[in-house]
Amino acid sequence: MKESNSKKAYKLKPLDFLIIAAIIALSFISLLFIPKNAETVTVMQHGKVLYRGDLSTDIVIVTPDGKNEITIKDGVAYMSEADCKDKLCIKMGAATTFRPVTCLPNEVIIIISGKSDDVDGVTFG
Repeated sequence: MKESNSKKAYKLKPLDFLIIAAIIALSFISLLFIPKNAETVTVMQHGKVLYRGDLSTDIVIVTPDGKNEITIKDGVAYMSEADCKDKLCIKMGAATTFRPVTCLPNEVIIIISGKSDDVDGVTFG
């Protein structure tokens, strides 16, 4: 007996493309509903908090040793002045929730976080 190959190639129809496009569009629309609560900025030096406040408050913070200047303006926090040689902290640009700005030689860090700082993370063990 001969075995017949019962598998047939399925060709996409115009309606299939429409359904695929709708699914992709819906997946991108869902990104609009992700809460954006990055509203708190914390400036630390040598492990001590120098400033913690609202990201919408415009302020210039100078570290106690006078080596760094942090600017918070228009909802953006960045290192505006530093006396370190390489100035990498200035070149880093604005701090984000996923990328803090650090000045390693002067041990200064700018951290952006959301309103609820009560829990840093969850560990399952």
